[in-house]
Amino acid sequence: MTTTLAEQELITNISKEIQLAKTSILEKKTALKKLNATYQHENSIRINLIYNSELRVARSQKTKLLRELEQEISNTKICSISGGASDYCVLWAGVGFTNLGFDVIIKRDLVKGIVREIDQVVFEQKVNFKIV
Repeated sequence: MTTTLAEQELITNISKEIQLAKTSILEKKTALKKLNATYQHENSIRINLIYNSELRVARSQKTKLLRELEQEISNTKICSISGGASDYCVLWAGVGFTNLGFDVIIKRDLVKGIVREIDQVVFEQKVNFKIV
């Protein structure tokens, strides 16, 4: 089967149009990828801005809570101590809090001495702790 010159030109023109369409499609895909990348970048910037503003609010609330807690602590004059080593750690923690103006309460069942128990420590050291 032979093709005429007109048919060959028509086939060539159609082939060129198909090639142009493919190129156009590739260009549009590339442009779309660039737009998506730009959108994602802008979206991530927006997300970061939102996150940063929420973070600032959270920090502000934390600071406010810490101030309130410090105020509450400054109004508190009683300190309850429990823990191990009643003849060392508990003793010196109690002395430190007493020096800061706190009334110290030690929970007998929640402390344990290494060498001496808390009653003996309080008696020997003549510290003003209330033992419960």
